[in-house]
Amino acid sequence: RSDELVRRLTRLGARVEHVPLIETVPRPDARDALAVALRRCGPGDWVAVTSPAGARILTARAAAPPPGARVAAVGPATADALRGAGWPVDLVAARSVGEGLVEAFPPAPPGGRVVLARAAIARDAVPRDLASRGWKVDDVAVYDTVDRPLDPDSRARLAAADVVVVTASSIARRLVAEVGTDPSAVVVSIGPATSATLAELGVTVAATADPHTSAGLVDAVVTAARRAGLGP
Repeated sequence: RSDELVRRLTRLGARVEHVPLIETVPRPDARDALAVALRRCGPGDWVAVTSPAGARILTARAAAPPPGARVAAVGPATADALRGAGWPVDLVAARSVGEGLVEAFPPAPPGGRVVLARAAIARDAVPRDLASRGWKVDDVAVYDTVDRPLDPDSRARLAAADVVVVTASSIARRLVAEVGTDPSAVVVSIGPATSATLAELGVTVAATADPHTSAGLVDAVVTAARRAGLGP
């Protein structure tokens, strides 16, 4: 997502500074945990992936979905990551958030199972809501999100930004840890969950992307920047 977002904003004339605040680390037990869960997944069952990072880790550890199983993705970026690794995608949630996946899911057949590949710190809403709809959910944490320390140059670039784009709740928490709850920049968020985290932390959100994609983020950045009197 970050590379595409940088390209889109650069094409519009923005000077983009990519300052990663977190990084994803595959969990050591991910391969074995996925193998166990995927063996239980059969015809009519689903493999669901909630992020591009999850898609990359899943497809690096499993060459293909189980025979007869279908594959669901949260958002086009996740779908592209799956397809790029040769996995078919049968369902792409219209809304690029976990709740969008639940909304798009079909009714559960008797014994229907979902293998959910996602971050260890992901919210409980998706497996809980799928289970409430009758699905048996194998919730597999395939990666951890860890803090990425900033060097003085990166911290200075972050502090000098006119607009800061926040693409996850974990990044929101790191932003506050680095610059406090009142950053001078205009803050733009990827979606409602991230905006809620920012608000809980005391950060004012100037705009929330809708749709929750790179294209939606670009539109939100342009809107927020114009409101703040930035740019042409």
